[in-house]
Amino acid sequence: MALVTALITTAFIGGLLMHSYIAITVIIRWLHKKPVTPIDQVLVCLGIARMLLQIFSLMDLFLSIYQHGYLEPGSMFHFAVDGSFIFFNYSSIWFSTLFCVTFLLKIATYRHRLFLRLKRIVSQRITSLIVLSLVVSFGYVLMYVYLLTTDSGVKNMTDVINNVTNVTKKLQSRVHHVVFFLLGNSIPIGIYCCSVTLLIASLYFHIDNMRANSNSAPLRLKAYYMAITTLAFCLLCYIFTVISNVFVLCYIFMLEVFWIHIILNVFPIIHSAFLICKTSYLRQ
Repeated sequence: MALVTALITTAFIGGLLMHSYIAITVIIRWLHKKPVTPIDQVLVCLGIARMLLQIFSLMDLFLSIYQHGYLEPGSMFHFAVDGSFIFFNYSSIWFSTLFCVTFLLKIATYRHRLFLRLKRIVSQRITSLIVLSLVVSFGYVLMYVYLLTTDSGVKNMTDVINNVTNVTKKLQSRVHHVVFFLLGNSIPIGIYCCSVTLLIASLYFHIDNMRANSNSAPLRLKAYYMAITTLAFCLLCYIFTVISNVFVLCYIFMLEVFWIHIILNVFPIIHSAFLICKTSYLRQ
């Protein structure tokens, strides 16, 4: 157990450093008066959300292993850590979705009026969309508390805390609660998949035009193919992130606590590492 904990801690610290690096790099660019695009704003929020998600994962892991009273049903601290974990997990998912949408609006060259209007709205209201992502994520936490309360028949927060273990077991056995969590993940992944599909279609349209032009350089074609490969990899990371959330929900009582946190954090770490490698100013 000690060796496993050490390996997991090392991996988590590496992930924490990558998430922090993304956020700090963009903030330093802003402090140095360099232009910060809407994509950069979403990227720094994504880095911070994943950094805090990683912190609460480590906190929950260590307290679950070394602090026996932490897992008792009456532990309000345990309830707060779980709520914070859910909040930053959903925030990370929504920021990833917003990042993809913003990237689509920047790169794609569609001329439809709806697309141009959406592009203008997003560029002008990116801060409002970031706040909206946080509000929606917090709404999932409140709905989770509501489900706990309605299933247990309790009337106040103290009762929720005292019954959280038993009620969580009830949640697993109820189909409509599982559907609720699936919907919580399916909405952002639906937006993400549509954005990636539209962006790849736009890139293929450019590739067809370049093939028709015999003077197009092979290096330019290679750059477009690399962009499509990058988008496909990011989509896979996103899909596996959502799948891991659903998997942990369904098998949470069959998994050790360290496996739960590994499954939930491995794909965000891979995605952050990939962003660092593929983003020029992060790579430099």
